[in-house]
Amino acid sequence: LSGADSEILKQRRTQIMSRGLPKQKQIEGVKQVIVVASGKGGVGKSTTAVNLALALAANDSDIALMDAHKGAEMFRKVHVPVLGLVQNMSVFQCPKCKHKTHIFGADGARKLAQTLDLDVLGKLF
Repeated sequence: LSGADSEILKQRRTQIMSRGLPKQKQIEGVKQVIVVASGKGGVGKSTTAVNLALALAANDSDIALMDAHKGAEMFRKVHVPVLGLVQNMSVFQCPKCKHKTHIFGADGARKLAQTLDLDVLGKLF
């Protein structure tokens, strides 16, 4: 970029950034939303999200991961049949005391399946 083009780009970026983030409607019953994002592929985001969810659940926080809902809706929009849901990592067992914790709630997959009009095909532990 030439010096003038670079300066125009900087001014435009400053303009956009000064507006701040768009205002969002509050989600009833939700105090905070934590977003895990990255511009590249891989499994790091999923691993981070699951570990974060586990840490929050261990502190008696109510949590939810939204990938399943978004994924089902995306496939429906492009006319790919969705057979059902499989709840992954539904229970965490402490390696020390063997206590079992339902990371995403004991009934999360069933409730989401009802909302999406799908069957729960299974649960992975």
